[in-house]
Order: sequence, then C-alpha cells, then structure tokens
Amino acid sequence: MVDIKQDSNRTKALWRPTPSLENEVQCNCGHEDQTMPHISECPLRKFDGCIIDVQNGYRCSLIAVDIDPVKIKCARRNAEIYGVLNKIDFICADFFSLIPHLAVDVLFLSPPWGGPAYLNQEVYDTCYLMGIGLKTIFRFAQQFTSNIAIFLPRNASIIQLTELEKNGDYVEVEQNILNNKLKTVTAYYGDLVCDFSENVCE
Repeated sequence: MVDIKQDSNRTKALWRPTPSLENEVQCNCGHEDQTMPHISECPLRKFDGCIIDVQNGYRCSLIAVDIDPVKIKCARRNAEIYGVLNKIDFICADFFSLIPHLAVDVLFLSPPWGGPAYLNQEVYDTCYLMGIGLKTIFRFAQQFTSNIAIFLPRNASIIQLTELEKNGDYVEVEQNILNNKLKTVTAYYGDLVCDFSENVCE
C-alpha cells in the first residue's frame, strides 16, 4: 500500500492529466479499471498509443509497438510513473513490418479509432478502421497467433466482431463498464475466450 503522505508526489503524478496527449489518443484510451480482465494475457501490445495498459507490466514482460515516436515517449513516461518501465520494451516501428520478426503467444490490438468521430455513429463500423478495416488487421494478426484481444469503442459492431472468427470457435465480447456506464468493449479470440484463470505470461 502506498503511503500517500510519504509519496504524495507520485500520487499526484498518477492522477495528473498528461498535457502531451493528443485528442485522438484520449478518445481511444480506456480507464485503468476497463483493462483489468486481460492484463495477464498480453505479451505484445499493438498500436501502443500514449495510454499503454501499464498494469500489464506487473504480471509479464511486454513489447509495445507504435509508429508515432511521440506516443511511444508518452507511453514510456506512463510506464515509468507506474514503476514497470523495466518490464516493457518500447519499439517505434510499423507493426505490420515488425511482427514477422517477433515470436508472440498473444496479441492485444488497440488500433486508433479515428478520434471522437466514432461518437457520432450509432454503430461503429470497423470496416473503415485505419483505412484498411479490422478484418484485414485481424487476418494479418492471425498469421502469428490465434490468441488475440481487440480493444474498441463501446459502439463497435458486435456482429462484425463475431464474424472475424471463421473456424466455428467461440468469441467473447466483454463490455467494459465504469461508473455504471458502458465505455469500451474488448473482444477475445482463441485461448483467451472464457479463460482468465490461467496466466499465459510466466
């Protein structure tokens, strides 16, 4: 337990808004409590952004990838604040070019949603995600592992998420609720479905 009186500077740092966060990143991020169920599952974080799930570092080593050096810098700062900087490898690179050179068991995909515009849609159409569509991203990721989690806005099309699984296997779509409000959803595939009791990151 942190002694607030003795560690007030660190406590303030944890809760102080990061001034360098871009609007799009703020719209794409999730509150700490929303990411808890899958924190033990993910040795590689794709499309890192400024808000990396730094809690993951408490349970396993991570590789965080983003093509934007500014977002990598922000993510490193967040990891430093939470004391897990030494457990995360930050790589500024194009994920699609990098992944063929890595060996991973699990992928946690957190692609950019395109800023606050998704709020204007009743159902968020993932076909336009990153200009290539979620299906293309997912099929690419499947070449390297079947254990995939995808972090998306609350209005993401559930039908489109279930249609990604073509092998007849189950898909788990988790609603991430904070203060009685639906904030985001996380879709799980492969061995991540309905199996949070085993820690795949030793």
